[in-house]
Amino acid sequence: MVDMTDSRTNRQISSGASDVVRRLDAVNDKVTAKRKAFEADPDDAIDKIVKFTFPTITGFVASKLLETLWNRGGKHVAKQNPLTKALSGALFAGVSSAVGFLVSQAGEHGSQALVNRRHRRNGRS
Repeated sequence: MVDMTDSRTNRQISSGASDVVRRLDAVNDKVTAKRKAFEADPDDAIDKIVKFTFPTITGFVASKLLETLWNRGGKHVAKQNPLTKALSGALFAGVSSAVGFLVSQAGEHGSQALVNRRHRRNGRS
């Protein structure tokens, strides 16, 4: 009887298995790193909700307030010529962007301050 086992085939299987094990080890290392980063994060779910909702709500309120103030001052826009309307629109876009940036920064700093105060009160770093 002739042995059908080829040493080349065994080496290929062994090499393939080693490759799979190496890839699984890489995935395991990434998962371990993510878990450690998650465990080291001092923010809990409430902190993350505050960091998301506070800037969102302040941005929404600021945008509606700006829109109301802009529309209150621009009731005569319908009577303006197209060039004046375009310039007014461009000015509104610039003012809106600037206010949006400032409110966004203030909201992020404010939410972080709330989270930091909560951490100090609860004895976390």
